[in-house]
Amino acid sequence: MTLAPAEAERLLRSRYGEPAKAPTDYVIGFRNPIGRVLAIHRINKTTCVWFQPPAPPPLAGVALLAAPKNGNSNINGPLAPLKRPDTQRAEIDSPTALQRFLEWYDGAPVEALKTPDPLDGIDSTSAFSTLLQKEAKGDLAKDEKADARYLEAKEKSILDIKVSVGKTVFNSNSQVVPTTVKNKELHMSEAELDKLIRDLLNTQEDRCAITGLPFQFLGVQKDDNMLPSLDRIDSDGHYAKGNLQLVCRFINFWKQASDDKEFRRLLAILRKS
Repeated sequence: MTLAPAEAERLLRSRYGEPAKAPTDYVIGFRNPIGRVLAIHRINKTTCVWFQPPAPPPLAGVALLAAPKNGNSNINGPLAPLKRPDTQRAEIDSPTALQRFLEWYDGAPVEALKTPDPLDGIDSTSAFSTLLQKEAKGDLAKDEKADARYLEAKEKSILDIKVSVGKTVFNSNSQVVPTTVKNKELHMSEAELDKLIRDLLNTQEDRCAITGLPFQFLGVQKDDNMLPSLDRIDSDGHYAKGNLQLVCRFINFWKQASDDKEFRRLLAILRKS
């Protein structure tokens, strides 16, 4: 099976948005959410990706090439890191293989694709009740002081949320653009999504929109369940302004596709019990 560069380019655009620099007739490159760049040759018969080290673990459909052949003069500007002698290059044979490679390159350990979700095996009802009991007793940690470490953790959480949204949209689409699949469309640019997340954190005062529990942020969290997660208020709607709220990760896991008002009603009953 062969993945045409034109199809790979469409998938890369749907995941990352605008190229890192104006594409040429021969090369187009992108910057991922964690700042790494990658590029493909647009007129090859197969899709070969230049990317920054290290080399990936064995991935089905991804063949690491012996030499990067990165002397192309079109690799410049923001793509300049790909000119280094340690640049890697791999041939990708299908859209699924490209997705698998990008999941790894964007920072998700490949093993995570094969292992259960961290919340799998947890009695979510019991965990939820425990958190509510802690809240009632005042045992939950108060908002942390906004020092450099806290702000850095908050930035990491914002990036983590954006990457998660990108994966959700990309994974729901095996075709060309994410808007072909209902309920998982991203109706804004990456910059607009970044601003929206920050606005929600500010408006919600770094607290869960549904429970009011204070968020903990990536890197300094004491409980992963308290990390912020972007939730579609109407699960039949899209990732669009007015239909998004930030909730604790365990709330998003427990709520899933439930009606927002009904979920809040049941939560109120649980609080009173």
